[in-house]
Amino acid sequence: MAQKSSQISVRKPGTVLQYLEALAELSRAYFQLRHKHFSTWSGLLINDVHTDFAPLDKDRLRMARLLCIRVERIASRMGEERVTCLVKTVAVKRMLARRSVSSCIRIGINKSKMSSQVSPTSLEAHAWLELGEKAILGGDTGDEYVRFK
Repeated sequence: MAQKSSQISVRKPGTVLQYLEALAELSRAYFQLRHKHFSTWSGLLINDVHTDFAPLDKDRLRMARLLCIRVERIASRMGEERVTCLVKTVAVKRMLARRSVSSCIRIGINKSKMSSQVSPTSLEAHAWLELGEKAILGGDTGDEYVRFK
């Protein structure tokens, strides 16, 4: 009888550390956004993109996209009701800041829900993260959302 060889998925130590960092930042962001007063975390929404920062190079963009993938994978296992778009953007923003990469969180409201007849409780909002002028997380919404200025 032939034995089946079990394949063991071996990851690079750096990849494992990025997944652990993603888990820690998602948990931290969830706790902070859910249980802390707005004044303690509202500073995260202030855009820290400077007009004099260097153009975005391919390596930084690639690294940022890899971090987004790590966060999305961990978030999918934590549950959609727990990990919202704002929680994910805060987590990635902190991970990028740790690597000295400037990014900004954008928040917008769904255009189709913006009529004067809609109550404020039924508005639909979305958050995404931009690196330079590129949306790297949650930005695949097209023209569906109007961005806050």
